[in-house]
Amino acid sequence: LNGYGCNQDMDLARSCFKQAISIDDKNATAMVNLGNTYDSTLYPSADDKKKAYKWYKRAAELQDAKGLFNVANCLHYGNGVKKNHKKAFKIFKKIYKDSRDAEATFHLGLYYQEGLWVKKNLKKAHKYYSEAAKMGDAYSNTHLGVMYATGNGVKKDLKEAMKYYKKAARLGDTLAVTNIAYMYEKGEGVKKDKKKAIQLYQKAAAQDEEYAIKALKRIRKKG
Repeated sequence: LNGYGCNQDMDLARSCFKQAISIDDKNATAMVNLGNTYDSTLYPSADDKKKAYKWYKRAAELQDAKGLFNVANCLHYGNGVKKNHKKAFKIFKKIYKDSRDAEATFHLGLYYQEGLWVKKNLKKAHKYYSEAAKMGDAYSNTHLGVMYATGNGVKKDLKEAMKYYKKAARLGDTLAVTNIAYMYEKGEGVKKDKKKAIQLYQKAAAQDEEYAIKALKRIRKKG
């Protein structure tokens, strides 16, 4: 599946996972991994997404944590199944109660921040993002940074925003790198440093971060 120690072969991986399921029809791990073989390609087709959801759902029916999360994720984004924020939220909430999973906790924060099915509540969004951030979730750190940078739901605090952006960047979130670059470009919370800003934009752009790419185009256009 991942090509660890061998050449990646998705067809062979599927065959192995299907064989494992035929031997044990309650092998939820094999079901999740089989779903991943359809979902992890660069550009999965609509049919592949449906097949992935089918196997995630079977794993979820066995109360497998990864299966449940992947089903919720599919329902959230509408991958392989009709988008349903109500169902997704309930599953994310169940995972949160059962295991305090960082990604599920992040999604709860997102639901309250955006008002997706639940009533918008920035205080609750901040609570869940903070919990997930402490668990090492990169996106939660970035979202907290944005809240402090904009004063959205919290008192505006650019130093606090930078703190969260830096933590998210260390955890691998390229959007956080872009946001740090923006703060250096504009001199928000830090001393203005256009050279450093460009270097950071380039770093994020090298990883296909769309806002960094747009920022570099904007800067080049201005000369």
